[in-house]
Amino acid sequence: MQQRRRRRGVAVVVELLLVVGLLALTLSVTAGWYQYVLDRAKGRQAAVMLAALDRSVRAYGQACGVFPPARPDGDMQRMLPMLLSVRPSKDHLRPLAPALLFSVDGRPQCRDPWGTPVRYFTAAIEDPMFQRRVRLNGGVPIFECAGPDRRFGDDDPAEQADNLRSDEPLDVRSAPGPPATSRPA
Repeated sequence: MQQRRRRRGVAVVVELLLVVGLLALTLSVTAGWYQYVLDRAKGRQAAVMLAALDRSVRAYGQACGVFPPARPDGDMQRMLPMLLSVRPSKDHLRPLAPALLFSVDGRPQCRDPWGTPVRYFTAAIEDPMFQRRVRLNGGVPIFECAGPDRRFGDDDPAEQADNLRSDEPLDVRSAPGPPATSRPA
């Protein structure tokens, strides 16, 4: 009788361990899937944002005859108020979520879905790679997001691999996380 209880107790412990193991496996798969879906959504959000910024700067250039100037470091603080001051340009920025385009101390800010400031480059940039990219983009300035790693990787091609740029094809309907596109040299 006592041996039967002991066997039953061992069986219950084994069953509990199996249930706990299955729950842990289910949670780990679910967490991984959730992270994948979240990364895809942020990639799509970044593609939509870059497309809106690109349309906005083109509308500004068409309305004013010139594109807003850029700072050497790509910071958008000086040019963003210019985009927002011209109605056709501003209209393209309306769809952006407040989390991406917002004001701090009365100054407009623009951050990608990963929380990194978006950069803006014109043909006046000193970096020859970006000068070439702007020239190949028909002289239209380029916006750049750092991507999920939050690093632009100016000197490291591996860190640049997940960056998103407005001069690259951006499919805003099905953009995965960071696109794996080849970069011109």
